[in-house]
Amino acid sequence: MARRGLSFLVVVLSLCSFVMSSHLIQLDEENFESCVERTEFLIVSCEPCQDLIPELESAAESLSNRNIYLSEIDCTKDAKICSRYGVQSYPTIRIFRGLERTPARYRARQKAKQIVSHMIKQTLPLISEITTENIEEFRDFDTPFLIAYLDPSDTESLALFIQTAESPLHENFIFGTATNRSLFPSEESKERFIVLWNPLDEVPALYDGDFDVEKITKFAEEALESPLIPQFGMQKFAEYAQSGLPLALIFALTQHERTSLAQTFKPIVIKNKGKMNFATIDAVKLPFLAKPLGLDGKRWPAFVVHDIEDDETFVFDQEREIEGVGVEEFLERFWGKMEGKKERVRETEMSDAHDEL
Repeated sequence: MARRGLSFLVVVLSLCSFVMSSHLIQLDEENFESCVERTEFLIVSCEPCQDLIPELESAAESLSNRNIYLSEIDCTKDAKICSRYGVQSYPTIRIFRGLERTPARYRARQKAKQIVSHMIKQTLPLISEITTENIEEFRDFDTPFLIAYLDPSDTESLALFIQTAESPLHENFIFGTATNRSLFPSEESKERFIVLWNPLDEVPALYDGDFDVEKITKFAEEALESPLIPQFGMQKFAEYAQSGLPLALIFALTQHERTSLAQTFKPIVIKNKGKMNFATIDAVKLPFLAKPLGLDGKRWPAFVVHDIEDDETFVFDQEREIEGVGVEEFLERFWGKMEGKKERVRETEMSDAHDEL
């Protein structure tokens, strides 16, 4: 972590009475304590360079609509404040609840989306009510969330879900309840269930077991650790390569299209779990991956399987619609070719062994 930097960032979750020249509020020694005393939450951050300012401006603009305000302090001018709160390295982020409580550290990424999601989470109740009107807003958060679908009369299950929300799991998840089963129509027949939405997974994970704190916690942690259909990122390619498993990639232009295709692929992914890795790719952000994989970069969506071990690609006919039956048949042919290669390798090994004898 760098030990040089000029500015100190403050995020205030209630309005302080000073003039803003932009969405970022300027704090100093004179107004700092009065604003902290009059606000419920505060974040303070030292950052090493001006590259972060656009992220802060973007986050501040989004948060101001919720009466959450972002502020900054220049530690070269107001070093006493930085020293008072033990700021020694940059960037550092602290969360205050008034002046009397010890500030907590903010450890998420210093990007606009993560800052916004983290701060909104601080303002939410322990368990939010999820409706058709607000569910998309929760899906847009950069934070996983658990929704329990319960009958209003099922107070026992609700009590257990509240216990789960009060556990350490709350640090990583937003919790909500819903009574409208149409929010998840494929499971309407179930008496009660929990859906986990992970921003890094294209499909939600479902839990329909016993409402038990330990079991729900285990489900949530495992689903978060191993997304069923994650979004592809170059930083994950080494992980895919190390696994040695074939990599199935679903290219699409929009998030809606990727989500829709992920639902089509979900039973196929479950069937091939442990034998093949699956991921979606944003064809707008990563179009340069198309040609090396043998794809026509002008036709989307597209599906391709990369046999990492032998560096071969198998392209689903880009003239065809990507639908379940067609993909199943395509993968059956793929596995047939893989088995044929293994058989040829075995025959070669047996022949070599015979020659040695």
